[in-house]
Amino acid sequence: MFTTTVTPKSPVRVGTFPDAHLSNFKYSKSGALVFSAYVYEDRNLSSVREQDEKWRNRGNTALVYDENFVRHWDEYRGPKRQALFSVDLKKSNGEWSLGEEVFSLQLPQHSTPVEPFGGAEDFDLSETHIIYTTKDPKVPEALHTRQNIYLAPLRPAPGSDLVRELTSGIQGATHNPVLSKDGKKAAWAEMERDGYESDRSKLVVYDIEAGVRFTVTEDWDQSVADLTFTPDGKSIVFTSGHNAKILLYTIPVPPTPSQSDKHLPLVIPIALTTKHSATNPQTLPGGRVSFTSSSLNSPNDIFVLSGLDTDSALPHKIEIKPFI
Repeated sequence: MFTTTVTPKSPVRVGTFPDAHLSNFKYSKSGALVFSAYVYEDRNLSSVREQDEKWRNRGNTALVYDENFVRHWDEYRGPKRQALFSVDLKKSNGEWSLGEEVFSLQLPQHSTPVEPFGGAEDFDLSETHIIYTTKDPKVPEALHTRQNIYLAPLRPAPGSDLVRELTSGIQGATHNPVLSKDGKKAAWAEMERDGYESDRSKLVVYDIEAGVRFTVTEDWDQSVADLTFTPDGKSIVFTSGHNAKILLYTIPVPPTPSQSDKHLPLVIPIALTTKHSATNPQTLPGGRVSFTSSSLNSPNDIFVLSGLDTDSALPHKIEIKPFI
């Protein structure tokens, strides 16, 4: 692993990872570097290469399964699964270095990102915790679409079991879990019914301190995706398909109810764009949002939307400019 500056400069070596397939890197302000890796059941990064060699030289190509989910589409499932890990990334005297201890962040039966399409959007970080989605380990994976949301510490103590489930356990698929900047609230997109792959994705918010979960868009007739909190945690920006376009929206986070209740008063999200297809929104300081936008005659370009730093019901001024 190497680092470099924004201005051209020779890369500086930070450290070396075990010889495993690593991807989906994310960095926390507290100095934790989180990534995913394909590992065996023991979750040992250092032994992946050795176990790969044993698997290749096992002497036959027969596959024996003790579950009914033997393949997804045209690829048979092997002995490895994706899992999340963290390692400290420290800076001293202007130089970065990797910590010596690698933390396994998930329970043994959890796998994130969720295959085959999951990626870095399947988890998010605060300064102290990670939130992630994974298939419900209590039901047969081949017969259910249910994915649960969990919260776990970035630096778990050896032998500790501090993984906390945030979902109800009776929902369908969940996607795009995110944490507010202060780590006090979580949000994700959730389908209500297990077994449905094209159900409406609703915006669910979880107050971590109060332990209360509530659905914000229960009575809204569109699906949400690409969620992100604003820096102050008071609003959520997301995308949603509407009339053959994918528009950018914002919605205020309602006050936390006294108990988990999905039937809150209807709040209509505010559309921030009116045309084309918006993706990958990232909230920025100063009431700004960066996002990519494409159309039938234009590829993805990066844009910055400004004018959201207001307490009024509607943004006082919205400007969308190409990012140059």
